[in-house]
Amino acid sequence: MAKIKAVLFDLDGTLVDTFWDLYDATNYSMSKTHNPTRTESEIKSFVGKGVTNLVHSALGENVASQKEAREYFIEYYNSHLTAKSLPYPGIRELVDTLLKDGYLLGVVTNKREHLAVKIIDFFFKDKFGAVVGERKGFPAKPHPEMIERALELLGVSSDEVVFIGDSEIDYYTAINSNVTSIICTWGFTDKADLIKLSPNYITDRPLDVLNILDSLQK
Repeated sequence: MAKIKAVLFDLDGTLVDTFWDLYDATNYSMSKTHNPTRTESEIKSFVGKGVTNLVHSALGENVASQKEAREYFIEYYNSHLTAKSLPYPGIRELVDTLLKDGYLLGVVTNKREHLAVKIIDFFFKDKFGAVVGERKGFPAKPHPEMIERALELLGVSSDEVVFIGDSEIDYYTAINSNVTSIICTWGFTDKADLIKLSPNYITDRPLDVLNILDSLQK
């Protein structure tokens, strides 16, 4: 196996707990379009496939409100990106240690790319060499194209990276991209559901990633 040179992260539920800003934006859009608001567990199940899917899922059968609800979501979320969001405990230390150890870092997320860049710049200024997100006309995860774009930006190959995520989408993204997966349990998906996927590695704490990387380098 090639030496691991880079670590790619999902954003929502992996690097940053963005849930409550997403929750507020979703229910703002539901209220503004006179639709029922959604619960915490419901919205957690909707997150991960991009804003259009999130709003569509929250609306349920009322597809007539989709365009308007999406606009309200974007209006609210764009102005509240970091109102309640924070990096998960241990993530800042993990990122700093990875950089000190010489790893290249990237983000691969189904969040709209310009919003992902803003969040990463706010919490992790100048620490990530690539931020790849949702763009119009490009396939989202679990399609491998996002990972491929990140690999190109970082100048590494698929056998030189690991991809860390918190969801089934991230698991299949790693498979489709032929990269090693580390699935974390501190995000938006129930641990029991993640275990059923049988990922390459699963971890409960950010700093445990360092031990996994050490084992991969031997």
